[in-house]
Parts: sequence; C-alpha cells; structure tokens
Amino acid sequence: MSQRIGYLLKKFPSFEWSGPAWYNIEKDDAGFPIKMTMEYFHPLHLGSASETDWDGKELLKIYKDLSSQFPEIGKTWIQGNIHSHHSMGAFFSGTDKTQLIDGANENFYGSLVVSTKPGKEYAFAISYPDQYGICHITQGDVIPEEIVNVDSEIVNQAEYIKKLKDKEPKLYTKNTKQTTMFKTTEDIFEAQAANVDPNLTSEEANDMQLYYSAMNELTNAEFEKFDKVWLQYETGIITRHTRDAALKQMGLDKNGNRLNSIAL
Repeated sequence: MSQRIGYLLKKFPSFEWSGPAWYNIEKDDAGFPIKMTMEYFHPLHLGSASETDWDGKELLKIYKDLSSQFPEIGKTWIQGNIHSHHSMGAFFSGTDKTQLIDGANENFYGSLVVSTKPGKEYAFAISYPDQYGICHITQGDVIPEEIVNVDSEIVNQAEYIKKLKDKEPKLYTKNTKQTTMFKTTEDIFEAQAANVDPNLTSEEANDMQLYYSAMNELTNAEFEKFDKVWLQYETGIITRHTRDAALKQMGLDKNGNRLNSIAL
C-alpha cells in the first residue's frame, strides 16, 4: 500500500484525507493480534489542513462493489481506518483516540495515520474492549511495503474526493484585515491542546504551535503555499536560505507571520 499512500500524500500535501481500511489479522494462542496487514484502503474524504472525517453514506455507495471485488471484506478482513496528517507527522491526537474508542470492538479495530514528515511517516494503533467493557488502545510498529504500483484506481479515487471537496460550501469566518481571535500563539496552542499528543517532544509541540498559528492567520491558499515551502525544507529539497527567501516573497516570515502586519 505504500505507493498508493504516497500518491495521496503527494497529491494533497497540505490537506488531510481519510477512509476505511481493511486489515488481515494474525493472532497468538490467546487471541491477541501479533500482526495486522493492511490489505486495502479506500479514501472517501478530503478535509482541511487540520481535520478529516469520512461519511458512512459514502461507504454504502461503494460497499456492494467492494465486497464483490474483495470477498474477504467483512469476513477475514476487518474494517478499520486510515487518515493523513500530511507534513505534521503521524501521531494520535485526542480526536483520533476518540475515534479509536468509538470503533473499538471484539474483533479489534485498526487505525493507521500517515504523514510526509521524515521519521514520523507512520503511526498505528488498535482498540478493543476488555471483559468489563473498558476500551484499550495499543500502538504498534509499522513496516511499509517497498514495491506496490500506483494503479489507476487510486488516481480516480483521489479525483473523486477532490470533486466532493470542491462541492462543499465555502465558509468565511474572518477577513484578512481582522486580527485573530487569539492574542498569542500560546493561546492558539492552548485552544488546540485537546487534539495534541501529550507525548510530543518540546520541539515537536513548538512546531505544532507555530503551525496552528499560521493556519489560523492565513487564508487557505496562503497556508497551502506556506506548508508546501516548509515541506520542501523539511525533506531536504531546499535550503533554509531558499525557504526564507520563498516565504519572504510571499510576504511571510518563517513562522507564517505577515511581514507587513501591524500589532494593535
């Protein structure tokens, strides 16, 4: 699945996407998973820079065809989830953990988070209830497949979720002349804290703080360009000097602040 995932991450470098995924489970003698293999996934939703949530109605539209194509679905393949964090690194946010709890069942529920950030490309966890109905979440290691062709199917699926996003009503909550409702980046980070993994390092937490600050201050078009430049820098495609020059040309500093902004 690696190249299919890679295609979507490259296609949508600044937006999260998600969909159902089906896993084949190998269990030990006690019935606990020792290996889970993602056999297939189907992207159903293209979200914003910070969220994605696919609708079960979209799955119902294709479930009959998928079951015909893959008769293992609902039998030997167990349904779970996959979603992206684009360049912010793969981890389980508060929202992601809630989704794991909601999906927990006796057959085990698997969730994979993917990202383009080097060293933080994958995060995987399973959820399940114990005999008392208490939900448990266990994270595991991910070993990506090396050779999987990008097929025409994933290209078509990407175009479909892009068209669905284009049809969504555009909501405008502020104009560029207004200051953000948060006074400082600390306020922004505090407002997003419920969705931040408490196990992040101080450097990673600071990166996310700056990221949310830029997300709130910039328009969608500006943020997409800002995020793309940072992705090129983080992956070694451009140097720090080139990054700063590109952002300056956009009228931004390295943290996404407008160079011509006036503090009030």
